[in-house]
Amino acid sequence: ALAAARHRALRDAVRRLPGRCPRLMEALLSPRDLTYREIAGELGISQGSLGPERSRCLGCLRRLLTPEVAAR
Repeated sequence: ALAAARHRALRDAVRRLPGRCPRLMEALLSPRDLTYREIAGELGISQGSLGPERSRCLGCLRRLLTPEVAAR
């Protein structure tokens, strides 16, 4: 039950991310095991900008999840 609640909280937080972050995070977590080249192609960005974009999105995700984690 706890694992399901955490998974749900993560999914909800990913959906609240700004810009293309939800699509990027979904692609990174996809069971399709996409390469950076494939993800960049799907998002229409350069492969070189994928790493910085991922870092920015993870920072946003961390800020969204911190209050939820602290409340438990």
